[in-house]
Amino acid sequence: MTKETDERVKKYGETCSKRIQSGIIPKSFEGKHHTDKHKQRMREVAFERHLGGWHTSKTIEYKGIKLDSTYELDVAKNLDENQIKWERPKYLLWKDQNGLEHRYYPDFYLPEYNVYLDPKNDYLINNESKRYGITDTEKIKIVEQQNNVKIIILDKNNLTWESIKKLL
Repeated sequence: MTKETDERVKKYGETCSKRIQSGIIPKSFEGKHHTDKHKQRMREVAFERHLGGWHTSKTIEYKGIKLDSTYELDVAKNLDENQIKWERPKYLLWKDQNGLEHRYYPDFYLPEYNVYLDPKNDYLINNESKRYGITDTEKIKIVEQQNNVKIIILDKNNLTWESIKKLL
């Protein structure tokens, strides 16, 4: 429920806003605001503990391995049908334009080809991330350069081994 979808939520938000502006509710009601220094420390602790990052709420289990999309499931099944060895790789570190370090998790690693695969839907391929200010495609290019690896982005038309072979 949001103010855009529910009239009650919208009315409550407007009432709270008016009360804060009039001083009936103190400004502190708006929530705690951390200093930039404190935000950086919280980020470092989360990074050290391998917390944070984007995680899908939808997981699909295939042969005891958790996958995050039907695209990943299609690729996994197709690789298995063609006896192509694959694994879920560890993350790769990369730095954004501000020098902040992040983890990037490719979806597949093909050890016999030394290549990573990352199936993406059209939205993720083409739209800019609010978090990084770049598209996933641009981010993956940065990861490739910084880690000296090859990552193949697979769109909906390239989820089969026949298509992947052509991209190798």
